Amino acid sequence: MGDPRMALPTEDKSKVANIVGNNLPNFRRLPDWALDPTLNARLTQDMSPIKRGNMVRRLPKFFRSKLYFQYQKKYQIPQLEFNKMLEASSDESGTRINRREGGGFEQRIASEPPEELRGEIRGVIKSTVSWPSTSQSLKGPVTAGAARTWRYMKEKVEKYREGKEKDRIKKLEKESEKKD
Repeated sequence: MGDPRMALPTEDKSKVANIVGNNLPNFRRLPDWALDPTLNARLTQDMSPIKRGNMVRRLPKFFRSKLYFQYQKKYQIPQLEFNKMLEASSDESGTRINRREGGGFEQRIASEPPEELRGEIRGVIKSTVSWPSTSQSLKGPVTAGAARTWRYMKEKVEKYREGKEKDRIKKLEKESEKKD
């Protein structure tokens, strides 16, 4: 999200799905007890507003501050009040370890309808990723030279085509399974 290279025919659109999918079996092997067929266990995540607020609070500082500013605008919180909230929730301390628990503001963010929260988070991800990836793309030809950049682009286009072909084959296989 936010990487302009993903809009060009130079990146495999399934890149993230491939990374996750190829590593999923390894994640499933982590808890040996989960594979015990005699054990009747089910993993669940506590999705209470307090726990979800804690998840928001534990986001990386830079990303979290961008998300907070989005919600400051959305909730129309006056700047002075907002600054006090940020100061109260500061986790910068060289002498102690904070549990970084979310307060009312974080719980309010986490209580948003999932579609709206997802949209806000996606917007922050895009704004976080877009500038570094754009500048990296623009620096490539300057630092690597034209010939190297051309070779690199050809490789990326080939990977893109391979990804498209894999997607096409998967789609055909699914359609074939439905007919059977």
